[in-house]
Formats: sequence, structure tokens, C-alpha cells
Amino acid sequence: MNLMIIEDDKAVAYCLKEYFSLAGYDSEVFTNPREGVRAFKLGGYDTVLTDIKMPELNGLEVLQEIRLQDSTARVIIMTGYADLENAIAAINTGAYAFFRKPLEMDKLKECLQKIERENEQGKHTRDLGDELVKLCLELKDFEQSIGVPRSLGDDSMRRRETDEKA
Repeated sequence: MNLMIIEDDKAVAYCLKEYFSLAGYDSEVFTNPREGVRAFKLGGYDTVLTDIKMPELNGLEVLQEIRLQDSTARVIIMTGYADLENAIAAINTGAYAFFRKPLEMDKLKECLQKIERENEQGKHTRDLGDELVKLCLELKDFEQSIGVPRSLGDDSMRRRETDEKA
């Protein structure tokens, strides 16, 4: 998993990077939220972990910008200023999760593992869809090679559907 960390406090940002590196995650730190949003456009990130209180662009604005680029992006909000209003705004804007600082690293790691499982399931579903399309194309090629008229196939299908209804 490629994780983007957007955190204006360099010490916190690099502690998170080190923790996630030890946990087996590739991560990149952005202490300037605008640079993080620009880098997200270039791709390569599975998940974004962003602080909410930052200069220039706050975490909710980061979330909105990223969701405009990719409506399926997983964005996790973290903050030392956890109030109900921010939490509701984050979730309503499409945040995947909301964590208070000091972070419970085990819970954050569980959240990332859940995202990984979802990514794997999505990849598996896409792979199955690709395989189905491939098989349909092969069937069409086979029908053309043996000369089965399309209308004959359609009539036999209609007969089969009529028989099943009766």
C-alpha cells in the first residue's frame, strides 16, 4: 500500500512515516497540504492520511480536493482538535475514517489493513470482470468461426426462455 501523509508538523509526519515503514507500508510525507494534493494528481497513492488543522489548506479542504480527483480515494482524517462538528463534516465529505490525536496506532493500522483487504477484493472483482469479458469475446470469435448465425442463437435463446416460463 502506498500511503500519503499530509501533516504540517514535521516531527509527527516523520514519526508516522517511520512507524508505517516498520509496519511494511510505503509512505511519502508532505508538510505542505497543497503539494500533497498536487502529488495525488500524479497518482500512485492508495490512501491519504491528513491532519485537519494546517495552514493554507485544512484537512477537510484536502479531503474535498482529493475526492474531486478520485471519488473512491480513501482519506483518513486525524486531528488533535477532535470536535463533533469536524468529525461530522469529515464523514459527510467522504472521509474513510476520523482519528483523534494522540493516535491509537493499533487502531490506525487496523484501518489500513481493512483498506488493503478492500483493495484486494476490488482487484479480484476487476480481474473476474476482465476474465468474463475475455471469455465473451472468445465465445463470439468461436461462433463466428463455426458460422453460427447470430439470429439462430437469439431464436434458440428465446425458445429456451419461453420453455422455462411454461
